[in-house]
Amino acid sequence: MSGNSSADRSPCSPRYTDAVPAIVRALDLIEHLQSVPAGLSLSQLSRAHGINPSSALAILRTLAHRGYVEHDATDGTYRLGPALERLADESTASQVVRQVAKSVSVLAQATICAAGPGRTVDRQRDALYALGLASRQLSALLLEASDDPGPVWHAEASGPLGRAELGRFLAGAWIATLSCVKENGYPYSVPVWYHWDSERFWVVPRTGAEWAHHVERNPCISLAISEPRPPLQRVLVEGRAELLTGPGSQERTRELTALMATRYLGSAATPYLEATSAQPSRAFSILPEKLVTWHGLAPHPRYQSVHQIRVNDRGVA
Repeated sequence: MSGNSSADRSPCSPRYTDAVPAIVRALDLIEHLQSVPAGLSLSQLSRAHGINPSSALAILRTLAHRGYVEHDATDGTYRLGPALERLADESTASQVVRQVAKSVSVLAQATICAAGPGRTVDRQRDALYALGLASRQLSALLLEASDDPGPVWHAEASGPLGRAELGRFLAGAWIATLSCVKENGYPYSVPVWYHWDSERFWVVPRTGAEWAHHVERNPCISLAISEPRPPLQRVLVEGRAELLTGPGSQERTRELTALMATRYLGSAATPYLEATSAQPSRAFSILPEKLVTWHGLAPHPRYQSVHQIRVNDRGVA
């Protein structure tokens, strides 16, 4: 019997017959970074592989969000992240990698087939979506491979974030909770996108956003940024919001909006920016007056005994 029977043929054979382009590109970038431990810039990677910079950035952001790539905010380079080291662990690698390979294939094929033969959705967008699904499946497999998710509640697994760790964490597509004070004295909290430039946070309100009016009246605000899974990193910020004004403020606001849209939306950033380009916008900067970082669940040593708690102790989260 021929090996090309209809039973063996994919229902989406007219589509990607050998590989999903964006996943191939992601693997090419990972392999290239593996050969250059010192790291490479976005422009170096995009030129080396003939990838549009915006597409390369979307792939790198996705990989960084899952820990496969790290971004150094100081020099703008990318290098391999700790997730690949976890995959290489001899105790789980064999079984988990086989499951991951199967999951990547199944999820990518399912996503491609979902649109049907007459679809008009961009192929790269579909492939990136498949890669995102595969990454989430990978996380589930890694957690199932071990009965112990890690001693996140032990003192040795907890502590403040170093400067490099802080930069890597804040480069993720986390949603920040911005809290300000309403005119009647009640607190007002809202989820926002943010951009961290290694010195200050930037937030850009939507047109007519209520919180922007509260912040203009009372610039004292706080930000809370956290992740829902181990190592449970979190950052708490207090500071004063300052409205960006003066020459070049509109250009800078558009630049910030594009940076955040790319980080949070990936390949969907372009249509979003086109749809909102005509809307007036403004940006606020927040220079932290107090910045508290922590990871894990163990309390700081000063809180391990109730007798050690002091009034007005700044402490940690």
